[in-house]
Parts: sequence; structure tokens; C-alpha cells
Amino acid sequence: MKAAECQDNSPEALIEIEEPFPRTLLVSETFRVNLDITNCGSVKWTVAPDIQSTSGVKIGSFWPRDNRIWGPNRRIIARDLGPSESINVSLVIKAPKVSGRYRIGWGVVDEHARWVPGSSLLTDIEVTDPAVPELVAICPGQWADRSGHQAADDALQECMNQLSEDGVLEIPAGNYLLQNGLEVSNPITIKTSGVELGDPWTCLENSLNCAVLRAGSSLSSPGGVLNINGKSDVTLNHIAIDGNRSFRIASEANNFCLQGNNKYGQNIRANNTLNFKMQWSTSSNALCGTALEMHRAMFAVIEHNVFSSNGQHSWRQWADGLTGGNLDGAKIQFNVFRDNSDIDLIFSGKNSLVARNKIYHSQDSERSFAAIMVDNWRSAEAMDMSGTILENNIVNCGQARCNYGIQVGPAAWYPTENWVKNFTIRSNQIEGAIVALNIGDASDLLVEGNKLSWYPSAIKMCGHVPPRFNITPDRSARLVIRDQVGPDGTLPFSPCPGP
Repeated sequence: MKAAECQDNSPEALIEIEEPFPRTLLVSETFRVNLDITNCGSVKWTVAPDIQSTSGVKIGSFWPRDNRIWGPNRRIIARDLGPSESINVSLVIKAPKVSGRYRIGWGVVDEHARWVPGSSLLTDIEVTDPAVPELVAICPGQWADRSGHQAADDALQECMNQLSEDGVLEIPAGNYLLQNGLEVSNPITIKTSGVELGDPWTCLENSLNCAVLRAGSSLSSPGGVLNINGKSDVTLNHIAIDGNRSFRIASEANNFCLQGNNKYGQNIRANNTLNFKMQWSTSSNALCGTALEMHRAMFAVIEHNVFSSNGQHSWRQWADGLTGGNLDGAKIQFNVFRDNSDIDLIFSGKNSLVARNKIYHSQDSERSFAAIMVDNWRSAEAMDMSGTILENNIVNCGQARCNYGIQVGPAAWYPTENWVKNFTIRSNQIEGAIVALNIGDASDLLVEGNKLSWYPSAIKMCGHVPPRFNITPDRSARLVIRDQVGPDGTLPFSPCPGP
């Protein structure tokens, strides 16, 4: 096939496929695709000498950008291309190990500089798995495949429905594929079978011994992966919820995410609940929204869990680790939050303890808005948080991988006259954020004994050199600050979501 010629309306990178992508593949099946790539720009492309090179032009996986669904996300171009020059590149592609519908596409990337305008045709491919399922008994009369090859929704949902109040659903360790999502209808406990409620390990540390509820590539439910809305006395213990984000890019749920409707991309929804408990569990890889949503939750206990890798900032799939609004009497403690793309832990409410949590951002993660935020959720009145304490939390944002270590009040996001007020922030340790502590739209706070350090860099926040501790002028009142470094900035970060 002759490479296409550049036209006046051609994109800078003109890519054509010699033979169409296959419409169906088996899991882990390989196939070869030949791309004709033409430089229709006015500048010569200098190619990268090897895959590891941090500069130069390469072929990159394009939907979503940088994904590894089909194998390595970078491929080499054999020689430099001047304007109007073409080259044929042959790629060996390997299908994912998990069945489902996936999207594939390739583009040209100038490493660490830009994606060159233009891409290959995007194609959906159905990946099927002929493997024999591994059936296990979930409850009397109900069997499910714990190998992750066949959907387990019906069996798990029926077993939940059969339980009476205070019943316990014990799920054998394994991977359970969910194509529709699950809804809890009774006050029950869901746990991995053979595990004691207080066994001191999480499903991240010991995944082979956990029941993993994994979203299928087509799951699109307004209740997320697991819906607990409006229920009382529900407990999750030693359970892993996997939103399976990378393999849901072509899903209807992702279209909702891109339109700003996050509920289809969430992992767990536990709004309007009483006595909800989540302990020694994990919630990871949410498509968008959050790993755990709890609005108007009374006396929730969230302890010893891991919330990790939720959302993808560059794909417009923002997700929090834990999203809790208008909580009352909550205990959120001893949890680990890692590399969540929007805010790791955002909350508000009265008489709640948020303590001894650890928040980390690795250097290869994308920058998040904040590690911890106290918000008023656009309330029509001030958010009274009497009796709430935020203490002894450790935040490490690496090298400026969070805009704010702790953001108190919504001013940096959206200014409001209805502030958050009446709570304590003490003995927290913050390092590596662009701004360690920022207060705006907040009043009547006790701020004491916090250890604040930030990442000194050339990064500016909304045109300003960022301070370590900032108080937004005219957007705070009646602050008591003692036994720690005082504010060294009064910059108008309102609104200022990032650099």
C-alpha cells in the first residue's frame, strides 16, 4: 500500500492502517498491524534512538494516551522523517488477558514535549476468553466463577438478597467479574471467607487471599461497582473493589465521566447511611468520581483500608480516594491513600475524627489538586464542623505531586460566603506539596503543632511563588495558630486550583 500524500487539510501526523484491525481476538492473542506514517508538518522529526530515551519522536499508544492495554506503550520509528516523508512501521500487538470490549489507537509523540496532532483510526475490539470457569459456591444454590472469566453478578446479588438482617456473606478468595454492579439491600456484612474480621492485613498486601470484585469492561451503573446508598449497618471487611479503569475506556460509563457525570465511574456509593463500616479492605482504579462516596453518613467507621490509583488526571477522569460530606460522628483513621488523581481525602461534618492516615504520591503519578481538603460542598449556609479533629495525618506529595497538602475551605476551588468553621487541625505532617497548608473560606479554627514543609521549585501557583503556609486574604477569620510555623503568605488563591 502506498503511503498517503499530504493535503492542505492533513494533520501533522498522517497515519493509515494497511489492513483493518481485527474485530475479535482471544485473550493474550497476538497480531501484527502495519502503519504508514507521514510527516505532513513543516519541521523534520528527529526520532528517539531507543524506547528508554526521554526525547525524540516515537509511536505511542493513543486511546487512552500512554496505556499498556495492548503491550508496550511506546514503539520505535526506524529513521528521521522530513516534511512529506513517510515510513511503514510494523507493530506486534498483544490482546489483554481479560475479556471485554477495548479500544485501540496509536499516535505520534515527541517524548516529554507533545503529542503530534493526528492519530490512527480508533477501533473497538471484542476480546473473548474460552477458558473454563472456576466455579465456587457462594450460598446455597448459587455458584460463581472466581477466575474472573465469566460474570458473577447474578450469583453474588442473589446471595446478598437471600441474607436476613445481620447476615454475613462470605465470598471465597478469587476474582469476580461484575458487568452490572451490585446493590446491598439489607444490613449485612460482606467479607472474604476464612478471614477473621480483625485480621491485621489489607487486600493490597495479601490479594491472593481476598475476594476481589472487579468491574467488567462494560459495567455502567449509576450505583457504581457496589451501591450501599440509604442502608444501615453494612460492613465491608477484607474485600477488594477494583474499578478496572484501564479496561473501561471504551465503556458507556466512561462517556458519562467525560460529560461530568461521575456516579457511573465510582467504586462504592454509601450515601445516607448509618453505621457503615469499611475495614481492612481496598478500593482502587475507580474510573472517575471516587473510590468511596459517603454523603450524609452517620457514625461511619473507615479504618485500615487502602485507596489507590483512582482516576486519571490527563484523561479527564478525576477521582478522589474518599469523598465524605456532611458526616456526623465518623472515624476515618489508619488508612493509606496513594496516587489518587483529584483529592485523596475530602470531607466535612461534625464530631468526626480524621486521624493517623497516610497519603503518598509517587513521582510518576500525575499532580493532584490536594492530599486533604475540608469542603462545604457549595452549601447554602456555613458548614459547622464542631467537635471534628483532623490530626496526626502524614502527607508526602513527593516532588510537588500535590498542589495543596491540606486545603481548608473551598476558596482555592470556588469562592463562597458560606465558610467551613469550628474544628481543629493539629499535629499533621505535610511535605512535598507546592503549598503545604492553605486556608481560605474558613473561620474559628485551632491550628496547632503541624509540621509543614513544601517542595521548593520554580512552579508558580496562579502567577505567584507559592508559600509554605498561606492564608487567603479576607477569606478567613478567628484563627488560633500556635506551636508551629506561622503563615508566610497571604496570596489570593481564590480560585486557584493549580499552577
